[in-house]
Amino acid sequence: MGKIFYYLEYLGLKLLLNTLALLPEKWLIPIGEKVGLFITKLMPKRYKRSISDIQKTFPKKTLQECQKIAKESWQNIGRITAEFAKTTKLPKEQVIKKIHFIDTEKLFADNHKGQGGILHLGHF
Repeated sequence: MGKIFYYLEYLGLKLLLNTLALLPEKWLIPIGEKVGLFITKLMPKRYKRSISDIQKTFPKKTLQECQKIAKESWQNIGRITAEFAKTTKLPKEQVIKKIHFIDTEKLFADNHKGQGGILHLGHF
């Protein structure tokens, strides 16, 4: 039963991503945010867990503040998912135009000194 569930979950995700990829770019962000919020209804345990984790991380924040952070986080996941779906269907040249590097000189200088750094990037 587990394998069937995972296969159906995969098919649902592929359907969602392919549908999002067909939308005009200006619709992606608002629809992605709504998808992110909708997923909190499909996965209430994960949503509650995200609120709980935020409360543990920021013990001085109120429950309402933690709920707001969690909601915004799930909306962001939806935005990123929508943008990713669209990006996978774009030609390589258009994808490259959308990528921006910030402070690469500092990153390479720190690396040369043997210091670490944090890279935040997507992978395809």
